[in-house]
Amino acid sequence: MLVIVRQLGFIVARLWLLAITGLLIGQHARGQVASGAKQEEPAAVLARAMDVMGFSSATQSVIHYRAVAAVKQNYQSDRTYPPFFSTMQIKDGWLNPQNAVERVSSQSVFPGVGPFPAQILLTDATRAFAFANDKLNPLPRSAMQSRYLNPWSVITDWAAAGDARLGGRESYRD
Repeated sequence: MLVIVRQLGFIVARLWLLAITGLLIGQHARGQVASGAKQEEPAAVLARAMDVMGFSSATQSVIHYRAVAAVKQNYQSDRTYPPFFSTMQIKDGWLNPQNAVERVSSQSVFPGVGPFPAQILLTDATRAFAFANDKLNPLPRSAMQSRYLNPWSVITDWAAAGDARLGGRESYRD
């Protein structure tokens, strides 16, 4: 999976992994319902998702990924139609599956302008901090948006919370 994340775009890779995880969980849960077996507990479904995603092989490891994403800057344009300015965001991220702390270093590159200084974001399941001048500065929860797109951190957070519950069943495509 790590090779796939490095080769695909930042958002596309994360959404792809989340879709595959959901598909695998859905197939597993659907198989149990179809066979008349007892419904699986949410904690067991999350444990299975962690197993499918390779958490068991990363027990003493830190998950590292690199990604590049284009960020539209349409609010900076003097026109209401494309093409808009875009900036590239180069990300280097690490997630420790044992404590669910994620560190992401982001550097913005704007066409024709040199790279801006890297920004370091540290998050756990409930908090976000910017690391600057050797200090951790608290950030609002809205700064955790990229964490919510990382399937490894989402599954880790849900499993650690212990209060996950089944919200319903849906078919994914067929």
